Amino acid sequence: SIKAAFVEKFIYELDPSRSSGLTELNYRELKYNYSSTQKIVRFSNQVQALRAALFQMPDVRPQIPWTNEPRTFPVVWFRANDAAFWKSFRGQTNFVVIVPCNEGEEGSFVQADPVLREHIRIEDGVPTNVLSASRAKGREYPAVVVYGFGASTETDIMNTLDEPNASEPDRSLPIQYFINRLYVAVSRPKVRLVVVDTEDGFSR
Repeated sequence: SIKAAFVEKFIYELDPSRSSGLTELNYRELKYNYSSTQKIVRFSNQVQALRAALFQMPDVRPQIPWTNEPRTFPVVWFRANDAAFWKSFRGQTNFVVIVPCNEGEEGSFVQADPVLREHIRIEDGVPTNVLSASRAKGREYPAVVVYGFGASTETDIMNTLDEPNASEPDRSLPIQYFINRLYVAVSRPKVRLVVVDTEDGFSR
């Protein structure tokens, strides 16, 4: 149905008389990442590699960064309870925080998290610059904090690589959903990517 909708939107709009004989779009995998720095693309590719290994997807290929700037910010990690990080964060205005919740649940996620509740500004019940992965999908931001993804999962993702029943749908679907959201989150920034999590979250 999605393919049919695209055909109707693009081919029929461009060729209303149907004189070209085209009936479907020619899909191609996006090989290049045109927006993010080399270091962010490399990190995003590691998430894709994990997806390929967990779910036997040999056709998954790493993206190639379009830009090749030698001096870019590294991907960095901070503990969620790192007071120095949050002090520095408060002085920034261009960061977006992506959290592991469903679209529309950002406010309740921030209220339920004692760290975010302390450091995120809330206006009219809406947390400022806090988005779910699904709300951030398709968008780009100069700088992104990916917050609490490890803490949000009850599964030690790396250990599932060795489990014999890892591909069973009941076991694999939540992990696939988690990795999809994680990939969206880490691939949104153009210049700076900061990963913030709990101690347990990082180990998972």
